[in-house]
Amino acid sequence: MPLLLSLPFSWDLYALPRDNNRTDAIMLSSAPFVRFVRANPESNVDNEDEFAPSPLPGVWVDKYERMDNGDEYFRGGFYVQSTDPSSYELNFPSTGLNGLHFYLDIAGVDPSTLNWPPVSHGGITASVAVLPTDPNKLVDFESVWNEIEWAGGVQVTLTGPVATESQGGSDNPGPVAKPTLGEAFEIVGYDDSGNAVIKYGFVLKKWFVYRYSIDNYQLVDEYSSQAAWCDSIGYGMPRIKDLTNAKCNVDPSVDDDWTHWDFKNFGVMFPCRPRLESAKPHSSIYFAQRNIGSFFPEWGYQDSYYGVMSASRSVWTSDFDLSKSGKLKHFSVLVEGGVYHDYFDGKYVYDKHEAFCIYPPSPPPPPL
Repeated sequence: MPLLLSLPFSWDLYALPRDNNRTDAIMLSSAPFVRFVRANPESNVDNEDEFAPSPLPGVWVDKYERMDNGDEYFRGGFYVQSTDPSSYELNFPSTGLNGLHFYLDIAGVDPSTLNWPPVSHGGITASVAVLPTDPNKLVDFESVWNEIEWAGGVQVTLTGPVATESQGGSDNPGPVAKPTLGEAFEIVGYDDSGNAVIKYGFVLKKWFVYRYSIDNYQLVDEYSSQAAWCDSIGYGMPRIKDLTNAKCNVDPSVDDDWTHWDFKNFGVMFPCRPRLESAKPHSSIYFAQRNIGSFFPEWGYQDSYYGVMSASRSVWTSDFDLSKSGKLKHFSVLVEGGVYHDYFDGKYVYDKHEAFCIYPPSPPPPPL
């Protein structure tokens, strides 16, 4: 019986003769294509399994390749959702922050033989660099994200509105430039004759500005102060759904003050209430699941993007609710994508988090 292998790209059919007049058919690529879009795969600083839900089929793949010395390095990431310019908005990323970058894993052409001009829209630039593989570093990696950096490839870096260090240290920082969002960024590799050889497109819908202090370290404060800072720069506080797709996990009828805290499973204080909504489709567990449409599911653990979000642990959201005992709770999101609120663990009051401002500002939460 003939064997037919069909794969989801633009392929040509080739007949391979076999013994006894048998012919197998295999689909081979007819043009260069993007296999995966490699963003940071880490869910947290230790890359623990409990912080990483299983990937959704067709959205993200955990794929590794083995080197000659037996070590493995990450070569998976987001699947390309669309090659049609009219639906580039389906692709990663839809959210952005100054300095973030990702890699295009390309097959069918050597990307170093192509020209990759930068693309700019509305105050944001996507610049491209082709980085070589450094096998020496691959042997001595410290994290999965470092594996990706050292694996090289077509690196796309976002540059756009950002707060200066002096603004980060000020209670009255003044405005930060506002980007014009919604236009498609089309990354194109051209040959020396100016012909487009390969393309990848995406549409940014949300832009974030992170507040950091003069010494480039995290700056935590109470909600009211961070909300005022975001307002001063002309941005807003994000909602839970802008940052994570973590599922809720506290039954308000059982834990009316949402005070339960488990240091192994951060984010166990996300009450299941209609007014508190994370991004859809919801994650299968209490942390972010890789998907397109909200920040942490797209970009992963932010400590891994060195120099972008410093030592970020948790950021405020504008979402709040009132417990049965009358306590007003504002919610924050951990870099693992878990949701929790300010609380008292018997020794310390955890009511200071970082500012991660969003543009355009999200509609405010519904009134109580």
